[in-house]
This record gives sequence, structure tokens and C-alpha cells, in this order.
Amino acid sequence: VTVSVLYWPMPEGGVPRWIVIAGVVTLTVCFVAAYRSGANAQVRETAVPLQTLRHQLDELASKANDCGRQYAKASARALRGKNSSLLDALSDANNTHATLARQERQEHDAVLKCNAALENQRSDIRGKRAQAREKALQLAALDARRDELVKDINRAREGLGMQRALLLDALLRERRRHLKLLRRLGEALPPNATEYDAELINQYAKNESASPVKAEDVAKEPSGEDYHDIKVAKFIRNWREFKYDPATHPDVYVPAADAPTSNATMSPPRYFGRDPPTEERLGLAFGRVSAPVRTTAFQLKAVVTVGLCAYRHNNTNLTFPSKFRRVSEQSATEFLNETLQTPLVTFCHRCTSALRSALFQIACGRDRPRRLYGTYPFWAARSMVRPTAAVIEAARAQYATLGLAGRNVLAVAFKNPPQLREKCAKNRAPQMHYMWARAVTAKNETGLFHAVNGTNRTEQCQPSRGTLFDALESLRQRFKFDSILVSVETADDEAFIKGSDFGGAAQVVAYRPKSAFEDMVDIVLASWADHVLLNRYSDH
Repeated sequence: VTVSVLYWPMPEGGVPRWIVIAGVVTLTVCFVAAYRSGANAQVRETAVPLQTLRHQLDELASKANDCGRQYAKASARALRGKNSSLLDALSDANNTHATLARQERQEHDAVLKCNAALENQRSDIRGKRAQAREKALQLAALDARRDELVKDINRAREGLGMQRALLLDALLRERRRHLKLLRRLGEALPPNATEYDAELINQYAKNESASPVKAEDVAKEPSGEDYHDIKVAKFIRNWREFKYDPATHPDVYVPAADAPTSNATMSPPRYFGRDPPTEERLGLAFGRVSAPVRTTAFQLKAVVTVGLCAYRHNNTNLTFPSKFRRVSEQSATEFLNETLQTPLVTFCHRCTSALRSALFQIACGRDRPRRLYGTYPFWAARSMVRPTAAVIEAARAQYATLGLAGRNVLAVAFKNPPQLREKCAKNRAPQMHYMWARAVTAKNETGLFHAVNGTNRTEQCQPSRGTLFDALESLRQRFKFDSILVSVETADDEAFIKGSDFGGAAQVVAYRPKSAFEDMVDIVLASWADHVLLNRYSDH
């Protein structure tokens, strides 16, 4: 302002410059004095609050420092705790890592060992496969060689297995009869029997090719109910009159352990210097040999028939085919040597039965069971045809399962397969082999076997359920048995027996065999019974 005044131009005819300057200076001095007075007054007014604020500020600063120190201490403590947890966690992690590393090394070692073992097994398998291939080639070569030998034997006309054995047996028998006749007539004996043997062989070949002998034509007997009844009565009389004596009947095999509650093992019978089971022979039949359809009881009868011939003729070469199919289950092939054992007959495969051949009739016709039933030779042969040890063990277990131990048991052979109806319609003759399941020493005076009665032969051959009930009631009044074991053929018969209480006077159990093995178990169970009710026309 002062400068402005100093350089303010003087107007013409106006106020002098110095007056203006003096006025300005005066105003300035007044303004400065007023400002200073006001400023001092303001300082005096605000001096006490400002000091108070400074004091408060110092206190806040001190408290802030204390809070900082406390926060630093708390942070240090928290940090130390957190660091400790982290260190512990880190230590645990290190331990876990060490454990996992150790397990990994162990697993790695185990994998290496496993791979080594697998490689060894692969090597062994490759070696065994090579050996198997080599053996298969050897077996194929042996089979081819065997077939060649069989063909050579056939071309050499040295006979065919069982036929050869029977032919030789028949030749010896006929030769002895011929020489005996020549001696009786007082004629000269031939120097040898070669020409006679050749004539007999030619005669056999002619008969065999012209009209093969059928089963019903061999040992054909007159028909008629009275005749059959007389024959059966004769069989039963022979069976009852035979008195077993170990001193005079040494060939009758009577096992001491043949009992349902015995735990002893029965030793098989020994004869011809051999113990069963004998090794199965290979037959000489070419091509496929079909298995015959038979009941297991019929096969048992057939084996006893061949064994009786072998026993009577002291012939160790007789064989019997082991393979067959059951009547009630023709889809399954059964093997008789798994259920039966005997030293008299050797079982064979790839062979056929000669039981119905003309040769068997020539060689063994005089020594069939129908002629010798109930005699010492019959019981000797029958006693040496025994079930296997496995069958006996299974029968004992079944006997205990059925709860038959310590009871008076009646066994009932109630089997009516469809084939029996056809046989009954053809005037079937009574059978004998139902008695063959009982050992010779197990007879009693009151009678062991009982046939189902009927008003006619058809009812006896195929008894109805009503006829069965009548027979059971009649026998129960006589013998007071308290347990009935019924052997059935079909599931319907099994359900019927299980649903019948037979008057509530006896325990009734049913047993339905489903294989040849169980058929033989069924026969053994019946042989242990105190009484047996049977159909004498049935194969069972």
C-alpha cells in the first residue's frame, strides 16, 4: 500500500503527497497495534488450555508407549506359542514322513520279492507245461502203440478179453467131460484135444453169428406161478438151512466190524492172492462202448454171478465193466468200482459184459446163483463182493443221522420205477438178489426177509401204497419194531412217506438214493435192519 501511495501520481490541484503518505503510515501503525493487542489477548486466553492439552498429549503418548510395550510382549508370547505348535506339527510331519518312507522302502522290497517269486512261478509253470506237453506226446505215442498191439492181438485171434477167458474155461470143462465119457465107454483116449477144441470153437462161432443169445433165452425156465413159488421156496430153504461154521467154511468172508455203530475199518476180503481194489484193466473193445442202463442192485447181482463162476472154476481172469447208467438217472455215468470191491472179479473199461453171451452159459451155466443159491459156494462168492470203505463210512453216518441206533428197525424197499411196470406186464419172475445184502451170519429163526403179499401176482409185482400199509401193519403186530426205514425211488414217494405217521406207533424215515454210491449205502442200511420188507419182483 505504501508503495502504491509513494508512486501514486499527484493530481493536479489536489492534496499534497505527504499528507497522503502520513495518513497511510498512520493507518498502518494503528492496524499493527490493533492486531498485536488482539493477538496478545488471544494468547492470554488460550495459554492455559494449550498447556493442558500438551499435558494430556504427554499422558496419551505415555499410555501409547505402555500399550505398545504390552502389545509387543503379547505378540512375542503369541508368536512363541504359535512357533511351538508349528514346531510340534513340523516334528510330527517329519516323523510321519520318515514312517512313510520306511513303509515305502518295505513295500518296494516286498514288490521286488513278489516279482521274483512270480518270475520263479512262471518259470516253473513254463517248465511244467513243457513237461506236460512232453508227457502228452508220450501218452499219445503209447495210446497209438497200444491200439496197434490190440489190433495185433485181435488179428492173431487170441481172443477178446472176457470172451477168451470164458472160451478157455469152456474148453477145459468140455474136455474134461469128453475124457470122462470116453473112459466110461472104454474107448481110447485121444493123444490131444486139439481137434476137439477146434470143432468146439467152430461150433461156437457158427452159433454166435447165426443167432446171438439173448438174456431171456439163457437158462430159460418154465413159466407158471406155482413153479416160481416152488423155486423161491427152495431158495429160501437153502438159505435158511445153511449153517455157517468158520472151521468148515473158511472162504466165507465175515467182517467183524460190519455194524452200524462200529468205528473200526473193515479190511477187504483176500482171494486169488490179491486184495481189492485191484487195478482196473483196459478192455479190447474198439470204438465207443455204450454204458448199459441198469439198477445198482442188478449190477451187484451180475458181479456176484461172475464172481461165483470165478470162485467155482478158480479162474482169476474174469472181468466186469465198471461203467453203467442208473435207470432213474440215465444222464449220469456211474462207475461200479467206486462202490464195490472184490478179489474175484477185475473191473475193466472199454469192455463189454459177457454175462448174456453163449460162452458164459457154456462155461458158467452150471454154476449160476439160480442153481447154487444158499449153498456154501454161493455164500463164499457173495461174501467177497463187498461195498467199499467209503460206502460203509457214509452208511454209518446216515444211520446216525436218521436216528436208527439202538432201535428195532424195519427196512422197506418201496421202489416202483416205470421199468418195473413193463416187466410186471410181461409176467416177470421173482428175483433173488434182494437177499444178497444180508451177511450169512445175520439170520434169525423168526425170519429176516418178508415179501409184500397180494391177492394176485400183479399186485405183488407192483404193490400199491395201500398194500404197503397192510404189510407194515401185519409185520408190526408180529415183531414190534419201533422204527421204519423206507427206501423210495421218486420225490413223490419220498414226500408221501414223510407225510405219513403210520398210526404214530413208529419212527418213520425215508431215504431216496440219487446215485450208485447212495444206492449201495441204501443196500447197506437195509442189511443192518432187523427185518426187511421187500418186493421180490423188483431189481432193488
